[in-house]
Amino acid sequence: MKKFIWRVRKLSWYIEEFLMNIRLWYLVKFNKKIFNSNPTPLEKEGYKITLIDEFNGNELNKNMWMDLTYFGLRFHPGNIIDKGIAPTTYYSEYNNVVSEGTLKQYTKKEDVDIHYIDWDGKDWGNYTIPFTSAILTSKELKQQYGYFEIRAKMPRSTSTWPAFWLTGVNSWPPEIDIYEWYGSKSYDNFSSTFHWGVEKTESRGMSGWTHKLFDLTQDFHIYGCEWTPKHIKIYFDGVCVRTFKCKKALEWFNRPQDVMYVVINGGIEESKFDEATFPNIHEIDYVKAYKKI
Repeated sequence: MKKFIWRVRKLSWYIEEFLMNIRLWYLVKFNKKIFNSNPTPLEKEGYKITLIDEFNGNELNKNMWMDLTYFGLRFHPGNIIDKGIAPTTYYSEYNNVVSEGTLKQYTKKEDVDIHYIDWDGKDWGNYTIPFTSAILTSKELKQQYGYFEIRAKMPRSTSTWPAFWLTGVNSWPPEIDIYEWYGSKSYDNFSSTFHWGVEKTESRGMSGWTHKLFDLTQDFHIYGCEWTPKHIKIYFDGVCVRTFKCKKALEWFNRPQDVMYVVINGGIEESKFDEATFPNIHEIDYVKAYKKI
């Protein structure tokens, strides 16, 4: 009986998301003016601000950001451990550039040599990483629930994979991908994805959805996320494009330990390298975080 109830709930969740995508198609086709990409006010009713960076000046705020992954490395060791090959991307300290009121996260075709020794002291040897990109992880902000917003412009190139996301401080999952941009697929959509549970157990789950819009490389747009104990909502230019209310999944976002870092990164998608343009830029006007009063 429990499995039947879960299947019914899961079906209703898929139907609701499908209907939201139909609504989004209608708005893009017939009411495009509803999307407002202008910067939002600093004050948000019912909330207090917990993070604001408008990237003014010429230097990154090192009190606010780490230019490393949340686990303390400049690359993800998964390729080394699982396949015995080099990671695709090295997150360079030089690829986050603040200038003219925005943050530019550069992705470049350049080799970086590394020697990887894991946390247990195992020596995995030497590797050459073929691309560099940029990442920022919030240093002081570790938050559960709230509203998170970024105004960003996507890079116009294949093989790109920038993202704005939240990830667990104390464990992974949970993870909320507010946007992931796959430049090799199309310039007119982004994906939102949620991860929960425990790796290699029945509890492990994810839900990803693609939001088809219009060319997102031509101008800045606003991507937002409202995370509460009862739902996760994704916004684009002020319009709600996804509501996630799966109780079984949300349990994994509601535990006391489920505080999150804010992460912004450029990146490489392993596809269509021959068509890619380097360097390419993931450009951010501002990022903000709020918490309910």
